[in-house]
Amino acid sequence: MSDGDLAAVLLTGPFGVGKSAVAAEVADALERRAVRYAMLDLDYLAWGYAGSDDDRAEFGMMLRNLEPVLSNYLAVGVDRVILARTIHAASELERLRAALPMPFVSSGCRSRGPRSSGGSGPT
Repeated sequence: MSDGDLAAVLLTGPFGVGKSAVAAEVADALERRAVRYAMLDLDYLAWGYAGSDDDRAEFGMMLRNLEPVLSNYLAVGVDRVILARTIHAASELERLRAALPMPFVSSGCRSRGPRSSGGSGPT
């Protein structure tokens, strides 16, 4: 596998919108096709309290934890990575892009709002 074969997708959006659920569906689809993948909910890589309420410190912890975890997946041949996390600022996106050894595309998830009970819509 060459670095040119590596690819990632980042699913982002507000808390509770379904990023992790979509990531799990993508992971299932890749597995059915026998594609080597890793699905990482990046929130889990920063879950804890290190004595600071600074969001930048939490994001930095996630990046520090991401490097060895991702390296382990890449070492066994994973070449597709699905990431899920809320991104609060463009600077976070750029820091994540700099930390990854592969290109990635980001896709925003958003709520579809309340489900309609049917009907033909407004008249």
